[in-house]
Amino acid sequence: MGSDPYPKSWKWSAEAHPKRLSEWVTAPDRAGFYELGFMKGQFAPMYCGRAAGVTLRARLRQHSLRSHNANVRKYSNDLWYRYKVFDTFELAAFVEAVHIAAFQYEWNNRNEWAKHWALET
Repeated sequence: MGSDPYPKSWKWSAEAHPKRLSEWVTAPDRAGFYELGFMKGQFAPMYCGRAAGVTLRARLRQHSLRSHNANVRKYSNDLWYRYKVFDTFELAAFVEAVHIAAFQYEWNNRNEWAKHWALET
């Protein structure tokens, strides 16, 4: 027993500790999935997205400087981010789709996202 029955499973605990959104410059220049949220003893995600077509660093920079999301703009000085790097932009987009379908991120607009996703697939 003792071994992980899902050796390829992904756990946030195995990823880098969340960082302040203002530290976007330390994010990798790679494709990936990210969450933005508050640190209240532990990370509390409010928004998720993917870096597809741009890198995680570029996407988090956009959110830090002038996000399209009103809540992210409003709270940008208090937000933290965490991310998972993926080998392809397509995989990052897929992971975003699964997360939005599975979790209710308070700041993600499902109608807007559904239209966006339909255009990309």
